[in-house]
Amino acid sequence: MKKILFIALAAIMSVGASAQEISTKAPSQKIHYVNAAIGFLNLSGDAAKGTNSTIGFDVYWGYEKPLGYGIWWGQEIGIGTSRGCDFGVPGTDSYFRTYSIRYTPANFGYRYRINHAWAVEGHVGVGVSFDFAGSQVFGPASTSIWDVNDYRPLDVTLKLGAGFTYKHFGFDISWQKGFVNYIKDVNASASNVFLGVRFVY
Repeated sequence: MKKILFIALAAIMSVGASAQEISTKAPSQKIHYVNAAIGFLNLSGDAAKGTNSTIGFDVYWGYEKPLGYGIWWGQEIGIGTSRGCDFGVPGTDSYFRTYSIRYTPANFGYRYRINHAWAVEGHVGVGVSFDFAGSQVFGPASTSIWDVNDYRPLDVTLKLGAGFTYKHFGFDISWQKGFVNYIKDVNASASNVFLGVRFVY
């Protein structure tokens, strides 16, 4: 999945690099957007070997404030599934999924305007998320995250992504990495890929 992400990022950015129509200087106005994404959730780390992806979602609102020459800064806040995986136990449902509130106070990017309608961009953001609900399921047994010993609901995340916009609509692909093990002393943290569509206003 990571290879697919990096190939997609390279393809999107190469489109912007080859465009010749107008200057790279960003428009001066601040923009807002709403993004809805499907997620492929997994864990990374020694304790996560053998796990598979499970499906999640992410819905968030954000803004971008131009700093000049295509560079922008912004923030995001949203709700979705920030941690999860399929444990890969043959013959039974066995998965882990949480629901969280996410806040990204430092989001930076670069936008290349191809023309008045089309633009491509790459971005990186650092944020935090808090799991307010979720469960671990093994067959008929389901355990709330609040009943899991030494569960850590707070995570610090890094998000790398790229996308394009056409007038008021866009597409974004991103990789989100968590840096806090979801259970104390268990080397396993979030590693997710999101594919989203957005409305810009």
